[in-house]
Amino acid sequence: MGCCCSGHAEAKESDHPPPMFGKDVKVSICKKGFLSADFTVKDLTEEDPKEWMLMDAVGGVFDSAFDFFLKYRATGMEESATLCSVNMQTEHDYLWYQVGDAWQKRGRHRDTGDKRNRCWTRKFVSGRWIIARRCRIFADREQTRLIGRLEIVGTGNYQRKYRHESWLQKQMVKVDKGEGNFEMVEKWVPRSRTWDDPETKMDRFDYDMTALGTDFRIMYHKEDSDSWFKSDTLYFQAVRASDGLPLFRVESDGAKKATVETFNQSDPVSSMVAAFAVAVKLDPKEFFGYCAKKTQSYISLDSHPGLVSGFGMNKDEYKCAFPTHGEMVMPPMGFAYGVPMETLQFATPVAVPVGTPFTPMAVPVGGAVPMAQPQMATPVGGGPPMAVPVGWQPVQMAEPVVMPSVTAVPVAVVADAAVAPMAVAVDMSDEDCDADSDASD
Repeated sequence: MGCCCSGHAEAKESDHPPPMFGKDVKVSICKKGFLSADFTVKDLTEEDPKEWMLMDAVGGVFDSAFDFFLKYRATGMEESATLCSVNMQTEHDYLWYQVGDAWQKRGRHRDTGDKRNRCWTRKFVSGRWIIARRCRIFADREQTRLIGRLEIVGTGNYQRKYRHESWLQKQMVKVDKGEGNFEMVEKWVPRSRTWDDPETKMDRFDYDMTALGTDFRIMYHKEDSDSWFKSDTLYFQAVRASDGLPLFRVESDGAKKATVETFNQSDPVSSMVAAFAVAVKLDPKEFFGYCAKKTQSYISLDSHPGLVSGFGMNKDEYKCAFPTHGEMVMPPMGFAYGVPMETLQFATPVAVPVGTPFTPMAVPVGGAVPMAQPQMATPVGGGPPMAVPVGWQPVQMAEPVVMPSVTAVPVAVVADAAVAPMAVAVDMSDEDCDADSDASD
């Protein structure tokens, strides 16, 4: 829809199967046009990629940012099925800052022959800041079933130099004396000029993601991407924090186009939405611009040294306010999102290896994440164990735990209604709410 105001739109009908849990996905996500905020999703595994799904931007003139809804519509479906959505509003972002040095000076310059009442003002402020840009991932269109949190947190320095001068300038002015007569008259005319030099520097930034009760690490590949803010191509990858299994890999221009690859041990729908948010809406360049805007707006030239202020919830408070650590039930292997499985011939279990050989990328901040080793997996539906790729050592994989009090099954979406296709959050309590605050405090 439009770039200033956008409502819900329908995805184009597609004869391509919907995303399946347990199957690799590789797609391109491209902006529709200059006046549109929507993105088309094409399957790159086809020889002739066609429009498969829609990343629908929804928001109004007074919204802080657009929300995005991943929609799919099979041939014959009257309405699109919303597979997943991401809330990009800024209402839950976080800012902390501490003023280090701040001063103001005023004075006068000596009058000259053509200038008098020469006054000047100088101001300076500097300090440290921490900013978190956040979004939330939901399993439904109504955004009532929270399944994930995603944020980028940056730290840095800010300083601002300001100078203002004013004076009266002697100047010859043409004055109308009437009846077409003009006369040059000497007058003192007020003049002024201002120098304002705000400077925001970012020391580092980190991504943090929790989805379906699992923590993930998202890494920016600085060596391939070159400069944080000048590169034409950005590379990201996400891995499971516990064992390093890959979640997604994405290549993006940071604005209009991204190539996303998800892996068979991950949920393709939420992974695709998270990759889009990271690579297109939370990329380093856009985040740095957001930080520069916030620091200049909130760190005032009139601040006092030592002032500590900001807005928003710190990480622990935010985690408790929007818990995602309830008991989750993952979809079965081969579960097709968007349409009932029994009505589709292609919606059958996909026999794929549990682990896919994966080369980790460089980690710009912190240490490298050790990659997990896949176990020998038995194809869905029975049969002999699959072969383990050469060079891999089998390790025991974690299995989802279903508590006795939990009764939840994955629900596919009926052709004419959008039902949440993802995991069901039953217990929304969060045992980690008492954890110590980290860098976001």
